[in-house]
Amino acid sequence: MKKLSVAVIGTGSIVSGGYLPALAKHPSVNVVALCDSVVERAKLLADEYGIPRVLGTPENVLNLSDLNAVLVCTPNHLHAPQTCKALEAGKHVLVVKPMALSPEEGEAMVETARKAGKTLMVGLSYRFHPHTQYMKRFVDSGDLGEIYYTKASWLRRKGNPGGWFTRKALAGGGPLIDLGVHLIDTIWYLLGKPSCLSATGSTYGKMNGHSSTLSAGYRSADVKEGLDGGKEYDVEDLACGFLRFANGVTLIMDTSFALHTKADAHDVEIFGTKGGGKLYPAEVYCDLHGTPADIAPVLPKVSNQELEVAEFVDSILQEKPSMCPGEDGLAVLKMIDALYRSSHVGQEVAVSD
Repeated sequence: MKKLSVAVIGTGSIVSGGYLPALAKHPSVNVVALCDSVVERAKLLADEYGIPRVLGTPENVLNLSDLNAVLVCTPNHLHAPQTCKALEAGKHVLVVKPMALSPEEGEAMVETARKAGKTLMVGLSYRFHPHTQYMKRFVDSGDLGEIYYTKASWLRRKGNPGGWFTRKALAGGGPLIDLGVHLIDTIWYLLGKPSCLSATGSTYGKMNGHSSTLSAGYRSADVKEGLDGGKEYDVEDLACGFLRFANGVTLIMDTSFALHTKADAHDVEIFGTKGGGKLYPAEVYCDLHGTPADIAPVLPKVSNQELEVAEFVDSILQEKPSMCPGEDGLAVLKMIDALYRSSHVGQEVAVSD
């Protein structure tokens, strides 16, 4: 069996808790190196997973002769430069979401991949969730009829991850670019990726000085390891928005790191003329034999990252387009950018093509 030699750049929480376990399980993957500026963190993971090399700079990674592909799992401001350098070095790249800080950076990444003739895949991992795939089958089959309205919400009561996530220069923004990217992409993917015409957004930074908002769950690796106090915060803590698509569908969404709400929530809802549905978990609402019926499927429990890694590997080994190409990551980034621009000018704005 042909194996893909992979290196991982960045060994933060999403790597230790998601991507490394997924890579270790895949029979066609050989992880040959880990890279992190915090070398001790990378060494601990390398020892745990039996990875032979630990390197302190991406440049050293790209010089490895036995390397086929790279996972870029660093803070957001590093995604574009590290991805472009890896592509230029002849490596396939899976970069975590969001693909970059701006559409301009995203466009450069897509163009670099095209010129290099290499795979660029963006980690829009909720596309792979079994519940998303279940709902996609209902939408594509026409069982829900014409879809005309959607809602999406990812609210955290106290969910500030701290570290680089709450510094605009490093993250690009707060919950909109961190969590909202999944909400927007999930809806857009379910709808068949229609063109987005316009965006109206508002962002708020009313609670970002409250250290009590630091998450008890998902945290930046730097905060967990005591390398960062998690107190620096200059991003929004709440964002809400309205997107209008070319096919007439609308999306209303909101997302927060900190909000005085009763409980955390992660919901995606879709409404059609024959039925509707909700994620997560998946439920479908329709009429059967003249009676309202709710369908709650029993679906496999598989991590998004396992399915995402499998898609990345297959796209390279089978030389086929991936399910999350760079162009899709760029389209979602343009919608996020439009929501931020709308919030800044206080009115609806066009989404760039």
